[in-house]
Amino acid sequence: MNVHLYPFKHYLFHLSPQFKLYRTIQIKQSFLFFVLFFLSFLLTSCEKGIFDAPQPDSESSANCLETRQYDYEGAAIERIYKGNRITKLEFSRNDTLRNYYDFTYDSNGRIALSQYVNALNVNAKYLSEVITYNDEGKWSESTFTYSNGDVVTRSVEYDNQGQIHKIINSSNKSGSTTVNSTTTYTWEEGNITKVSYTSPTSQREIEYEYDLELENKRQKAQEKLAFYYYNSIELPHSKNMLRQRSYSSTQQGTTTKSSSEYQYELDAQGYPVRIERSTTYPGYPYPFDDTTFFEYECN
Repeated sequence: MNVHLYPFKHYLFHLSPQFKLYRTIQIKQSFLFFVLFFLSFLLTSCEKGIFDAPQPDSESSANCLETRQYDYEGAAIERIYKGNRITKLEFSRNDTLRNYYDFTYDSNGRIALSQYVNALNVNAKYLSEVITYNDEGKWSESTFTYSNGDVVTRSVEYDNQGQIHKIINSSNKSGSTTVNSTTTYTWEEGNITKVSYTSPTSQREIEYEYDLELENKRQKAQEKLAFYYYNSIELPHSKNMLRQRSYSSTQQGTTTKSSSEYQYELDAQGYPVRIERSTTYPGYPYPFDDTTFFEYECN
């Protein structure tokens, strides 16, 4: 029986440098936009996050919980809660469940285990992600352990303000450790302004600009699932809402660039119910426009 890490390839943010058909680009871009906003706007509760010291009764402070996210292409994400605590994320397309994550909590109310399940292939087995925290209650490490003892680890380093500075992805096989990639985060006044990713085969860099008058009300809830975001190289923990994103990726000597702008429609409590992104690529005459919708339950 083969056991795998959960499939990172489904959640990459960069597009292939070669596009054969204009419509193919549109379809890919729409899906990637939906995934981006899943990762960037995953939850909306106002719970204390894992970046704060644990509070046993913290769930009672939630105002709004995101229950559903969907786009025009038929993709949707459902969030299953027990009280105000998220226990499952379900991914579907055209009303067919494709995969989901189950979350298990520790005695301090923090997610200690994340399990990916492929709903279309129940016989496929994926490694559980074990999440650990430091003495301040912040995410410090995620590990995936194979039956032969090999381990894949994501380790977190913080700056002197308690913000994530670096995530190191490494593998330990037969006692020998190899660094697979390093992601470094630059912060300014509570917002991530630059992300740099390096690996032996690729380099990626993303720069951000924000609406400093528009609060990111998802921030604490995003931090609660901080461990989840390492795969995207983007940690959406900024205190303000994103307005512009510039992306550059170099792989095997080929560089891909894009620039995106964001617009929001907010509800009466300040949560986005509609997000529109317009992305431009060098060499393409028209921008690619995408829309994602959100639904909530509020106290």
